[in-house]
Amino acid sequence: MDKGHTVGEVHVSFMHLISRLLRLYHESGWTRTEHMLLPEATLYQEWLNLRSQDKMEHWFAKRLLNPLLAMFKEISESQFQHLSQKMIAYIKENNDKVLTLEQCAADLHYNANYLSSVFKKGTGMTFSDYVADHRLSEAKKWLVDTDIPIKQIAETLGYKNSQNFIRSFRKSTSMTPGQYRQEKGME
Repeated sequence: MDKGHTVGEVHVSFMHLISRLLRLYHESGWTRTEHMLLPEATLYQEWLNLRSQDKMEHWFAKRLLNPLLAMFKEISESQFQHLSQKMIAYIKENNDKVLTLEQCAADLHYNANYLSSVFKKGTGMTFSDYVADHRLSEAKKWLVDTDIPIKQIAETLGYKNSQNFIRSFRKSTSMTPGQYRQEKGME
């Protein structure tokens, strides 16, 4: 309207935009009611009753744009959580292998950079930090609850040799696996 267009011309242009946004909304398949938009006829009627640019801008943001953005943000976060859970399951299923983000991405059919950012957003940790934490947690359980030899625990957790496992364990806990087993086994 600032550039000399009439209210009618603005209405027609925005009716096309509203139609496209509503199509996007319907194609998303979203069924949650908190982001449910009004019936299309109601939205169009409300829009056609607006006569000032300020009211149009306010209505467009409040009634259409903000609910759609909130819905798509929620969809995105939900997908991040789902994909992060798939990656966690992958880590647990492949606990005995050398795990890399690249291999996980290839096996799950995703781009490694994308998975890296999704995993970080979904868990708050990097893939490699999560793998290390998970393995450390498993090692601690086995050291306390079983009498499996340390060398076998290292192999089961995908370490090439037990010295790498011992070094990694000591770095995280300030004690060797043997010391940990001895100390925690007495409690």
